Amino acid sequence: MEWVACVGIDWGDKQHACMIQTREGTKQAMTLGSSPEDVHRWVRELRERFPKGTILVGVEQGQWSLIYELMAYEFLALVPINPRASKAYRTSLRLSGASDDPADAALICDFVLKHFGELRVWRPDDVRTRKMRLLCEQRRSLVDQRTALTHTLSATLKEYFPQVLQWFGETSQHLRAFLTHWPTLEQARQAIVDDLTGRAEGQPAAQGIGGGGGVDREDSTGRSTHARHGHHRSAFAVCALVGGTDRPTGSADREL
Repeated sequence: MEWVACVGIDWGDKQHACMIQTREGTKQAMTLGSSPEDVHRWVRELRERFPKGTILVGVEQGQWSLIYELMAYEFLALVPINPRASKAYRTSLRLSGASDDPADAALICDFVLKHFGELRVWRPDDVRTRKMRLLCEQRRSLVDQRTALTHTLSATLKEYFPQVLQWFGETSQHLRAFLTHWPTLEQARQAIVDDLTGRAEGQPAAQGIGGGGGVDREDSTGRSTHARHGHHRSAFAVCALVGGTDRPTGSADREL
């Protein structure tokens, strides 16, 4: 592939560090903003500087938002770099292995030039495949969020209402429905058994609340009413957050 310049980009949350090296060996370090507008303006300026020929762009894998912005330009040949490979290359040249954005951009550029024959230029997927990839990434992010929130909810309930985890398990939607109406054991004990059974939608374990199995254990924890109220407010808030992931996750599932 005939190329006129190689660019190494070290991704940053607010700005990206870049190293531009021409085929003749001239180098220029610079930074650009991370917003899509800043990236597209930078690409246009890059094309003005190199009006003809292909420009190699090395960037670490995983920075898909940046890669998707750059893939719109046919004159850019995108070369995703495995983060482990770039880290090993950095460590081989800097014994400390310390990361430094401008220096890392230069190392990515150098890595692409030295190993270009062994690297693969990324070819954009078709529209359908790209949409599927984005949906998968979004769903994975939602599932990760829900998992973390579920663990938080479970830890909170273990502090003041562990019985409800035994009745429903920590991942059941019935658990959240139950806590919405009876966030504490005291409130659950005052409820009518038939009402509890209806809320549980046929979950037989919920009937144990009215029968007294495990009810009195709450009194032996020694926790103050104030502390329990603080916990149940936290549990209620986390339930709402977990519930907020249901609809977008279901929507992604249907589209996939």
